[in-house]
Amino acid sequence: MRATYTGKACYKCGNTERYQSDWKCVYCVTHPSPEQKARNRQAVKRYLASAKGKDMLDRWKESDTGKQSARDRQARYKAKSDGKKRRYNHVVRKYGLTPGQYEALLQSQCGKCALCQQDMGLDVCVEHDHTTGVVRGLTHRRCNSIMGLAGDNAELLMMAVRYLNGNTRGGIRIRGSSVSLGTATP
Repeated sequence: MRATYTGKACYKCGNTERYQSDWKCVYCVTHPSPEQKARNRQAVKRYLASAKGKDMLDRWKESDTGKQSARDRQARYKAKSDGKKRRYNHVVRKYGLTPGQYEALLQSQCGKCALCQQDMGLDVCVEHDHTTGVVRGLTHRRCNSIMGLAGDNAELLMMAVRYLNGNTRGGIRIRGSSVSLGTATP
């Protein structure tokens, strides 16, 4: 971390914190403007177009040190930990459920979605109340999305049910590419 001091206010942003090494404004250095970002991109393009830049890029491509080691680490991680362990870690971090509690919840639902009662397979989401954080059950991604898009609003979901059940007259019937007004029947 670079040493800073309080000095003269920056003429761009008004911040008084500056780096001791070059007296530049800390905020302006760490938060470049869109214009500065565009100038930086142009400078990089000019450098890479030069002979020195092309030579550096060729040497980097040949060495492949950073990319290969990152690929190796990622492959070792995926081979070492299976998907179930990663899923448990996510559930523990986000919802506070232990793997045992998660499995017990899955067993209590007999491996079926809490909403539609169909087998879930691998498409499992933890359905929870967004205001209290209380876990309500395990659902399919589709069923969980329905709850989330409705904003956990039971009244809105009941209105949707009434709409689906009661909207049998005065609808628009669509046949092929032609649209005709008439009675919509299920």
